[in-house]
Amino acid sequence: MKRVLLAATCAALAGAAGAQEVSLRLVSAFAENTTYVKNLEPMMKKLNAEGKGVLQINFIGGPISRRRRSMRKATTASATR
Repeated sequence: MKRVLLAATCAALAGAAGAQEVSLRLVSAFAENTTYVKNLEPMMKKLNAEGKGVLQINFIGGPISRRRRSMRKATTASATR
């Protein structure tokens, strides 16, 4: 995962010499509260801090966990009654 992100970053930086800031969207295959996503957060913060004006990574989330999905169904069902 880190290799793919690093490759995308290098490609964006190579084409962005003297250009506008590049904004990449990061989507996870895992729910937002899992260990995998939590381990990505420090790396994203570091890249965003060091890449200010050149590169920014916007994390747009992952699938909703089963617990959140069941909570959403319960609240939607009660709201429609």
